[in-house]
Amino acid sequence: MPETKIYRLPSAQKRRIWLTRKLRFWPALLWILLAVFVVYGIGGARNVVQVFGVVDYPDISVAATETGKIENIFVTVGQKIVEGDALIKLSSLEIDYEIASLKADAEEEQQATQRQFFNTMQSINADIRQLKLQQAQAEGELAILKEEGRRLEGLLTRRLIDAAEVATNRMRIVSLETAGNKYPEFLKALESEKATLASLENNSPKTTEDNRAVQLSILQERAKSLSISANNSGVISNVLRNPGDVVLAGETVLELLGSDAPVVKGFIPLSVHDSIQLV
Repeated sequence: MPETKIYRLPSAQKRRIWLTRKLRFWPALLWILLAVFVVYGIGGARNVVQVFGVVDYPDISVAATETGKIENIFVTVGQKIVEGDALIKLSSLEIDYEIASLKADAEEEQQATQRQFFNTMQSINADIRQLKLQQAQAEGELAILKEEGRRLEGLLTRRLIDAAEVATNRMRIVSLETAGNKYPEFLKALESEKATLASLENNSPKTTEDNRAVQLSILQERAKSLSISANNSGVISNVLRNPGDVVLAGETVLELLGSDAPVVKGFIPLSVHDSIQLV
């Protein structure tokens, strides 16, 4: 029986043989890879659609709170602001007019009250002077009549005059004495009226004045509130008016871009509308 011999190929020759066998199948492998690329390409194309749209940033308008004139604008275009920053200072023509009217009314009322008080005091003082003058005249006339009465009484005793003349003199004396007794009472009443008037002038009712003061305080607080501050953070995008301009209540003065995330709006063609799927 012949002896069997085993031949072993070198490693380099083995690799060449293995590579030769594998390369026989490269057309099939190429078609498989091409099919895979096509499938993935079609799958990826289904998720990509070119659309047109806009990026909508939060746009915030800052409007005037009252009809008035812009005194100052504290910001410029492009300036970043945070909530609470001062933006605009207004002065309200309507509020200024109401404040001026209230002050004018208060001044006019005060002047009218002073004139009335002065006229009334002048009238009382004139009455007091007139009464005192009448009292002095009555006292002088009474003294003369009493002196005349004593003379007439002497003449009557000697029967040189008629008794009726003496009686007439006595009646005039009694009348003047009665009037003289009333003068102090009248003067006291006038002095009391004068004191009461002076007391009312110093302690006049404050109802009207207090009501006007409350109204004035409210208007002044409204005037202070015309300083407009930012309610949101963002960037000033537009300044529509200038200092010195007169604006109406609700009219936009500034515009700013808010700090919130922008909203993307895309317009999808009708031709691909059915092929779009939300993920």
